Amino acid sequence: RCQDNIRHGISTLPDAGRGAFATRSLKKGDKVSGSPLLHIPNRGFVDMHKLKKTLDGKWIRKKNEIVGKQLVMNYCWGHVASRLLLCPYGAGVNFINHNQTKANIKIKWAPHGIMSHNDSWLTLSSTEMYEHKVNLALDYIASTDIEVGDEIFLDYGSAWENALNKHKNRWLEDIPSEWIEYGPAEVWNRNFGNSPIRTSAEQQHEPYPKHLLVRCKKNLSKKNYIDQIKEKHDNQLFNISDKGVPCRILERYHNDRRAGEFLYDVELNLTSSKGKKKAIRREGVPRNAIQFVDAPYSTDIHLQNSFRFSPQIPDEIFPDAWRDNIRGNERYKVNT
Repeated sequence: RCQDNIRHGISTLPDAGRGAFATRSLKKGDKVSGSPLLHIPNRGFVDMHKLKKTLDGKWIRKKNEIVGKQLVMNYCWGHVASRLLLCPYGAGVNFINHNQTKANIKIKWAPHGIMSHNDSWLTLSSTEMYEHKVNLALDYIASTDIEVGDEIFLDYGSAWENALNKHKNRWLEDIPSEWIEYGPAEVWNRNFGNSPIRTSAEQQHEPYPKHLLVRCKKNLSKKNYIDQIKEKHDNQLFNISDKGVPCRILERYHNDRRAGEFLYDVELNLTSSKGKKKAIRREGVPRNAIQFVDAPYSTDIHLQNSFRFSPQIPDEIFPDAWRDNIRGNERYKVNT
């Protein structure tokens, strides 16, 4: 199903993150990719609710207090006239960004029987889809000639475009003050990776931002930790999957062997697979074995007023059977 027509890379759109790019030349009408769809019959399932803590210490959601939508909303196809969400999981298709003026592909329903697509589902209502497996799929078709290396764009629809513009105009009105100068751990590590780390005592008077945690290289827990660190180059100590282990910075002092550098005495706080906790002291730890990581649920995508809106299935292929009066059915009532 043409899964190798797309590669991901840094998008040409400002602030868009990653995008999808053509790996070969494609003619108008060619199939660029295809994707089965996981269906969510009621988009209210992706609501995020305000939480409250019970007397026994458990967190429960307050059903009537919705504070936002889950991030998955931005990756699932929908329609303003329906509660239904359709989430694609084909290779590369979730990297395809929106651009109304540069859109060079469009979506259409896959042929019956391909990728488990069942045309009869186009006549079902969303409430009839609860007890069924995957039965829907999309094809992504080139709407113009595409050259190797071109970025691939879709038109997410005017409703999506209008929602984004409205969000851009008002989002700063509701953002908490501490987020105005927010910087993720990645930026802190890049900008301050060679700066001295504050000791735990210093952090009592000059704390780091609440969304940052100090972590030490995982290999420091091994007895020959210094030898292992010396074998690594500065930019190899941490990789994308190594977030380090919790640690306290006990002391900072000058490195007698390298002028201008500091070494650290740290306390690693380790937890075994069985939940047993242990503290280990390590001395002479170099700065490049310590980094910042983002605290759980603290990055900008977790803001309650982050943009959440599903790309829109075009009217010309959206089945009438899926259209519903969202406000008229209390059981499936959702916010639009």
